Amino acid sequence: MAVTTRSRSRDAKRKGDTSSVKSQQPHGREKDVDVMEFGGSIGAAGIILFSHTILYYFWYCLEFNEGGLSDPGLASLFTAPREWKDFISDVVAKAATHCYPTLYAWKIYLTYVTLEVLLAFMMPGIWIKGYPVPSEGNQRLSYLCNALWSWYAFLLIGLSFHISGVWRVTELADNYGAVMTVAVIVGNLVSIMMYVAARIQKRENRMTGNFLYDLFMGIYLNPRIGYFDLKMWAEIRISWKLLFFLTISAAAKQYELYGTVTWPMIFMVTAHFLYTNACQKGEECIPTTWDIFYENWGWMIIFWNFAGVPFVYTFQSYYILKQEPYHFHPLLHVLHFLLLFSAYYVWDTANSQKNRY
Repeated sequence: MAVTTRSRSRDAKRKGDTSSVKSQQPHGREKDVDVMEFGGSIGAAGIILFSHTILYYFWYCLEFNEGGLSDPGLASLFTAPREWKDFISDVVAKAATHCYPTLYAWKIYLTYVTLEVLLAFMMPGIWIKGYPVPSEGNQRLSYLCNALWSWYAFLLIGLSFHISGVWRVTELADNYGAVMTVAVIVGNLVSIMMYVAARIQKRENRMTGNFLYDLFMGIYLNPRIGYFDLKMWAEIRISWKLLFFLTISAAAKQYELYGTVTWPMIFMVTAHFLYTNACQKGEECIPTTWDIFYENWGWMIIFWNFAGVPFVYTFQSYYILKQEPYHFHPLLHVLHFLLLFSAYYVWDTANSQKNRY
């Protein structure tokens, strides 16, 4: 239970209490009290640290242990702490060498992001109205939903580049660690930029006054360049297309190495294609979701859009790549795909019906 008076709100800010504070609307207007989620600034700091750590830990496991979990063992944390110190030092040293953000990695990632921006402005689509936004005077913002055509164009461009040899899709798998670091840097920079932009433009929304927590949760609800909505664009185009891009790169690399693409890899390509395609074709359902209508665009969403989702969620694809080709019994493959398509149909249809109801 969080019952907060105005005086307690001031005391909370002085004492660093993260339970609840009075939030501020633009121009200092107070809004209803919001409870600080995720454990306040301490929890936010922990999630930020964990989010960076898990990316590089998964990368380390893939590159140096064929995807198997690597650590000295929980017991040694107390009995032989030096082993953990040496392990962490090894991870940091290898990441500094193999995940260094090279100029080529920057070109790959920024070219991808730039292409997605251009397609968002150039491709045809339909206009959708969102919910009335209280912090915008109950204005209903308009959204140009052209993700599906942008998706088709993206696939055609990528395929033509790969076939023509202009740029091979395997380059992404070959530069996995370096591109991941670029994504991490961009995610952090965009988060800071959005915080600063909200303060400069006086567009603060549900701001608590705790810098780290506000950076983490965000204080900018609807960051836009004209009609171009940055939050919705990043949520479905940067994260999920890059996820599919990474998995396709893993499949292409497997074929390059072994002359075959195994059924487990085909399963991952299919699953990631279905989900990414669903996000693009159902873009008009997104303006009414909680992410767009209520959540501010802060570090929590931005970092995981630009780096966390694509690189963490493709761990399975790269785990398969790191193994020698293997095949299960054909009936097991059939069962896997039946479960996949059945689950996908229920999930996709139910969410579509829920939005249109």
